[in-house]
Amino acid sequence: MRDIIGTKFTIFLASLEVADEPTYAALWQDRPPLAFSEAMALIRPLIAALRTKGVYELDLGTCPERLRQLRDDLESRLHLLARAAFRCLINRGRPEDAKLVDVKASVLAKARPIALVEWGEAILETAEPLFLDTPPLAAKYFTHEQFDQADQLWQKYTVILGAPPSARGKRKGLNTGLLGDLRALEVLFATCDDLILQFAIDSETGARFVAEWFGRRQWEHVRPQLVQPIFKTNGRIEEEAEAFAAD
Repeated sequence: MRDIIGTKFTIFLASLEVADEPTYAALWQDRPPLAFSEAMALIRPLIAALRTKGVYELDLGTCPERLRQLRDDLESRLHLLARAAFRCLINRGRPEDAKLVDVKASVLAKARPIALVEWGEAILETAEPLFLDTPPLAAKYFTHEQFDQADQLWQKYTVILGAPPSARGKRKGLNTGLLGDLRALEVLFATCDDLILQFAIDSETGARFVAEWFGRRQWEHVRPQLVQPIFKTNGRIEEEAEAFAAD
């Protein structure tokens, strides 16, 4: 979990380092839009607070590949669990409950990032109670280990997307402690992301500033109608990037 938090923390630090370069700092410090400067001033104590709580920077060189692998692993585990839970419920005469987990692998593969989180929660919430009966209904269909593997992957994916709080997420403590601080940091950077675009208008230096601000994050995008992107991806990673940046 701390590796996931550290990844997002490092991404934000990369953009902050760009803003602190003297050439770029002269563009924004105490200059319109002033809300950008105000957000930057609030960002620094939050970063300091996260550091005191043990959050550390990570090597981002493999982030896109790690994100892709995380999603692939999550899809695979969720599909395995969903089909097993579906068959268990059907054979127990519970077709209405079975519908909650009746999902094809292709549906998970094509799902937008937040939709995949929602599918994961539905599958996990439906499958988990099957362990509670005596004897457990799930015993002949899937194991605790298989369930836990899917649950851990779902938690990691939920955190790295900054997905909206859910009932399961709250029970798992995915929106407390360090994540509360990280969420506050995300909100401030979201403000900067929206306002920084103004510096690119009629300014080559400003355009470089904006491109580097986004580009240092490896997989996020600069809005193409205002600034030429310097890093492009496609497929599901592009969807994750959009969700990550928009949340």
